[in-house]
Amino acid sequence: MAINFNKLTLKSQEALQRSQEIASENSNQQIEPEHIFEALASDPAGIVTSILAKLGANKDSILSNNKEFINSFPKVSGANSGDPVLSRNSTDVLDSAFKEASAMKDEFVSAEHILLGIAENLKSKISNLLRNNGV
Repeated sequence: MAINFNKLTLKSQEALQRSQEIASENSNQQIEPEHIFEALASDPAGIVTSILAKLGANKDSILSNNKEFINSFPKVSGANSGDPVLSRNSTDVLDSAFKEASAMKDEFVSAEHILLGIAENLKSKISNLLRNNGV
């Protein structure tokens, strides 16, 4: 499935842009679901922060563990360090988010849809961490 970035809400577009910056800041070649989650959960005005609070999840603990995941990703430098690209897992997350939006008859993919996509991606460490924290 091709990802139509014009079908993302402004907040979702900002989160994906921020996830690319996070990957770049950490010298990661690929944008992983952990980078996307970091971008979503680090926005104090974002819906993900309130979703985590309503579910009783310890956001600070989750973010701390997620930072460890990000720090464990391979780092690149020099000629190999270009703009990070979406990993296969991140593409799967976004595909799932688009399917969630479609199933809910939403025209645009929002942060909530992306969070659901992250939670459903059993190949990522952040998915397991979220599940273990009741998300």
